[in-house]
Amino acid sequence: MAQYDIAPIRQTAVKPTLLTSLAAGLHQMATVPLLRTLAVLAVVSLLTEQLLDFVLFATAQQELRTPEHIAAFMGVFFGVTGALTMLAPLVAGKVLAKLGSATTAQIPLGTALVLALALVVHPSFAAAVLSRGAFRVTESALGSAARGQMQTALPGTARSQSNALLKGVIAPAFYAVGGLGLKFAPTIDLRWLAIAVAVLAAIGFGVAGALLRRAYASLVRNSIDDRRLDLNEVYRLDDETLRALADELYCGDRNRELLAAEILAQCRDNPKARLVLRNACALPDRQLQRFAVAALTNGCQHEDAQAFAGVLATSTDADVRKSALRGLLHSSGSWQATVATAADQPPSDVTALACAAQIADHCDNAGACQGQLCDRPCGAAAVALQQMATSPNALVRENALWAIGEIGVHRGGALHWVLGGRSDRERPVFTASYAALGRIAHPDAQQALLAGLADPRTAAAAMEGLAAMPDALCAHLLPLLDQLAAGGQIAAAVALGSGTGPHSAAALTHLLRRPQRAVRYRAAKAIAARQCFDTMREIPNSAVTLVVHDEICSALQATLVLAGVAHRNGNRIPHTGAVAFFCGEVQARIALCHRRMFALLALLVDSKLVDLTQYHVRRNDSKSVAASLELLEHALPAPLRGDVLLVLDGQSLREPYRTLRERPDLDQTATTDPLACVMGPTGDGWLRTCAAYAFKDDMARRYPHPICPGQLQNPVVAARSLFAGGVTV
Repeated sequence: MAQYDIAPIRQTAVKPTLLTSLAAGLHQMATVPLLRTLAVLAVVSLLTEQLLDFVLFATAQQELRTPEHIAAFMGVFFGVTGALTMLAPLVAGKVLAKLGSATTAQIPLGTALVLALALVVHPSFAAAVLSRGAFRVTESALGSAARGQMQTALPGTARSQSNALLKGVIAPAFYAVGGLGLKFAPTIDLRWLAIAVAVLAAIGFGVAGALLRRAYASLVRNSIDDRRLDLNEVYRLDDETLRALADELYCGDRNRELLAAEILAQCRDNPKARLVLRNACALPDRQLQRFAVAALTNGCQHEDAQAFAGVLATSTDADVRKSALRGLLHSSGSWQATVATAADQPPSDVTALACAAQIADHCDNAGACQGQLCDRPCGAAAVALQQMATSPNALVRENALWAIGEIGVHRGGALHWVLGGRSDRERPVFTASYAALGRIAHPDAQQALLAGLADPRTAAAAMEGLAAMPDALCAHLLPLLDQLAAGGQIAAAVALGSGTGPHSAAALTHLLRRPQRAVRYRAAKAIAARQCFDTMREIPNSAVTLVVHDEICSALQATLVLAGVAHRNGNRIPHTGAVAFFCGEVQARIALCHRRMFALLALLVDSKLVDLTQYHVRRNDSKSVAASLELLEHALPAPLRGDVLLVLDGQSLREPYRTLRERPDLDQTATTDPLACVMGPTGDGWLRTCAAYAFKDDMARRYPHPICPGQLQNPVVAARSLFAGGVTV
């Protein structure tokens, strides 16, 4: 964002005064529901405590009479209650954990309410002592702790400011008011004072029960949204955190174990984290093993070989074994060492890996090697691999195709067996075939892989194979991508979004320049995803700017069509009927242009700013839209600022109409004859069909051939569109 931002305005820092700070704190307390509720509870507890103190002193004066006895009693009273307050935290934590903060905050006020009612029924010195003592202990041990725990959902600055305001300003003010009121209390009967205590406690108890839990839940939800954990941006872990995560792997709670394994997998560059992951490879849980082995495979080191060998010796899961074999192959550097380390009695995956490697090392693709024995070691290997690729056991066939792809061999008939695996009925074999095609450096393999993207039945497996394709092989994809239909290009863009190298980035840039809007949109989303992972260093700004301008022209042209319909209809958009249906579909085109444009703008400016603007535009809040557009305007490149604001400002049709009439890049016939504009290059097949339904008489007279008359009775067209609705003129 700073790349295109205006020069910062130098401003002199204004030192806040006492009154401005006080006003800001009161505003914060008034706008946050939890702070308001906690302030009410704190004030009610303070006044309740003040009244109970007065009742206790009044009854003590009547019962004990002499100042010496009263002072002695007060010393014993505060000593005993202080000792109980010190011991109460031993059980307060369990109470908080069992009941929760909101319920625990009600306990002191509920206790005061019950004992105050007892004091009303039997006003005595013992009842006053019990009421004041119970409230003092429960309020200190439970009430204050519960309110403090609730405030942890607030940011640190807001928490400290609210505490300072409450304890330094609000509490003393109400304490003074309460003291002033107690000046008239000596003339009031003790029962009335107990009733006042009961009323205050009932108010606090009701507020805590009705509002506190709801306000706390709302604040916690907002806090979770603001502090959302992103495992793709895990910071460097210190030794203490690593030890804690390592202990979590053995805690017995599966969810916590998987979360710890996932975090450690993201920190695989840390040597100590890799050590923990090597130990995790020996765990019996298959999912934990999969996380650990996959993390170690990404960036293999020589020290990881022993962990991979241990997994191969104990694991029976096919996916875990393949990952371990891949890691062992990369860490050892030779297939001979991999096969020797894997097992003394090699299973089918190790055998297939050895056969494929022998073919890659020795076969020169002569005629005698096409599945026949020859003098070189590859002859027997080719026969063995062919038997495995055609075995009745699906797991053996899958292992054979996986090994061919892992070695990347296409000689000796290996490519023929992989191509044949595409028609296998077993899905694991079928998926392994496309995964192998993505790793074989041969034009036929790449063409077959991309052809699978165009078929909905094979698109998912082909996308996985393309996503796992080494970046060096992506250098030959550009001419093959041009031969695909729009659906295949969209699938290719999604798959290339997980790439990491420059050649796959170049393929995405190539797709970004395609004429199909859906292809460009998916390519932009894939580039944005790679930008988040820092796997696409250079964004094609010039290409993105051109595509954004194209989307702007499409949105403005559709807006001009709406203005033309309004002009023909007495300067208003109809809300019912066939023309309203047509206008709703034009609005849907504008909404699609907005969505594609936002995806493209996220490549040019800060994506968070674009998301904020998109959120406010969807809500159609004029004040928020204006504020976010002002920020976006400063961040956008100069050639796009005016046009983007014209598309997104949400004005009525009258406002942009004058500007659109002066643009030479738009088809101005839309203002006088929107039907001719839709039937021209601006429209598409669906809009023309909708126009045939909306303007039946004009279509039959002016365009008898382009639209089939049968489409006028199309039930899909006759149905009311979800987008059909009113437009502000």
